[in-house]
Amino acid sequence: MLEQHTDGAVADLEEYVADDVVNHNPVSSDDVEIGDTHGIAAFRRHLEALTTAFPDLRIDVQDMLGEDDRVAVRFVLRGTHEGTLMGIEPTGREITLSVIAIYRFDDGKIAERWGEASR
Repeated sequence: MLEQHTDGAVADLEEYVADDVVNHNPVSSDDVEIGDTHGIAAFRRHLEALTTAFPDLRIDVQDMLGEDDRVAVRFVLRGTHEGTLMGIEPTGREITLSVIAIYRFDDGKIAERWGEASR
């Protein structure tokens, strides 16, 4: 299981994510460009942008379905906006997003990710 540290870093990512992963819908922060979609370093920055912007980030999985090499996950993401994300300065408000993400696996690791979020 991926573990988030209090500094926003994500441990053990290499165990679960392919080196050449493609993240089709990354979030952005000051140091992550929206077009920065390829490779494990970009995937790590995507996750760290979220955990930095929302240090108390909580994810509640609602549904998970798998077929062949794909897994679809519907979850609710909650957290307090305490860091800049996609150019939006911190508001201090709690956000709640409904998210559907689809992951394609290759050799037991995430090879691609697509995600859609709404309020």
